[in-house]
Amino acid sequence: MASVVLASGVAFAGTTGFHGAGNPLDDWWDEQIVSALPHNHPTGNVTVMWQHLLWADGYLTWADIDGEFGPDTTAASKRWQGDHGLDADGLIGRNTWKKAAIDSLALGPDSTLVYYGSAEGRQITFKRPADPGHWDMKLGSQWGTLWYDQCTFSVCPAAAR
Repeated sequence: MASVVLASGVAFAGTTGFHGAGNPLDDWWDEQIVSALPHNHPTGNVTVMWQHLLWADGYLTWADIDGEFGPDTTAASKRWQGDHGLDADGLIGRNTWKKAAIDSLALGPDSTLVYYGSAEGRQITFKRPADPGHWDMKLGSQWGTLWYDQCTFSVCPAAAR
């Protein structure tokens, strides 16, 4: 995978969803913590995103992607963090987001960004339609905005949609 260098802009953590400005490859570095703890956005599209990354890297199955940061997601997160030289605390914060972006995120075709998972052939497509703006992610054939506390993907529990 080729490295891409863009002019750096200021990315910022949005209060309701993944945001970014300037260089999209550094947007993840200042995002909020996601975990099973009630104050860390345990249900939402950003949780779906993290589960999708864990799937792309072979730590979860497709059936595990449900928008709820439960025991299986916590255990998989700790394994992912430990395997990537991070504190295996199950808290998906600055260091975890940054490691995921640096290791596997690249510019894709048609103004998309692609997360290239370490599991054979698994990847995730993202876009940031505006600058600055929210991030969107494609899950299967469905696009959704990456909100922290809203779970709008079809895999989300009915009560959360």
